[in-house]
Amino acid sequence: MPNVLQVAANSSTLTLNGHVFNDFEAGDNFTVTFQNDLTSHTNGSDGTVTIQGRVDGDVADLVMRLVRRSGDDVFMNSICNQVIPTVINGTIKQNYIRNGVSHVEGWVLRNGSVTARPVAVANDMEGNSLSEYTIRFRSVAKGL
Repeated sequence: MPNVLQVAANSSTLTLNGHVFNDFEAGDNFTVTFQNDLTSHTNGSDGTVTIQGRVDGDVADLVMRLVRRSGDDVFMNSICNQVIPTVINGTIKQNYIRNGVSHVEGWVLRNGSVTARPVAVANDMEGNSLSEYTIRFRSVAKGL
């Protein structure tokens, strides 16, 4: 089962290829879904087990919804329209408070690409039309 990280857009900063994203729907989240387990187990007789690290254990998909025709949507659409696929790198920085002190948790996104054309999504609550993008990254790592 995939491991999913839900990130609140209003308390986080998403930066891809130097572009800081701001055009999320109010109260929306974006998700990072890890596609594979970090390790694999092969069970043997007499209770033995072989555990191996997976080379694809840090592959993840970022799914984000942007307000259509916004600056962020135009930026992502220009990446989608490149003849040669654009390699995408970036960061997610999420603010949190622990023991009354503000901290930032960071994720590094490496070697990604848009996997499909954006999907139009209607938001019934706000009445805005959104574009949903999926970017697959070769590596997503948490940094403290």
